[in-house]
Amino acid sequence: QEGTKKHIENKKKLFGDLDEKPQEKEHLTHIEHAERKNVKLYETQRLMETELERMRKVNIAMHDTSEKLNKTDKTYGKYGENLSTATKVLHDIYRTQIIQNIVENSAMYFFF
Repeated sequence: QEGTKKHIENKKKLFGDLDEKPQEKEHLTHIEHAERKNVKLYETQRLMETELERMRKVNIAMHDTSEKLNKTDKTYGKYGENLSTATKVLHDIYRTQIIQNIVENSAMYFFF
C-alpha cells in the first residue's frame, strides 16, 4: 500500500491532479514559461532518481533472497539425501534382523 500511495503522490507531482477542472491559463513570458518547465524537469529528474534508487534496493533484496533460497534448497537436498540413505540402512537392518530370526528359529526347530 505504501508503494501505491507513493506512486499516486509522484503522479500528482508530475502531472498534477488530472481530475481537477482546468484552470484559466496564466499569461507568462517566454522566460517564465521556460523556468517553470525547467523546475518541472528537475522535479521529474529527482523523482526518477529516487525511483531508480528504490529499484536498485529492491534488486539487491531480491538477489539476496534468491541466494538464500538457493542455499536453503541445497540444504534440503542434502537433508533429503541423508533421509534416503537412512531409510535404506534401516530397511537393510530390518531385513537382516528378519533373516537372523528365521535362521535362529529354524536352528531351534532343527535341534529341539
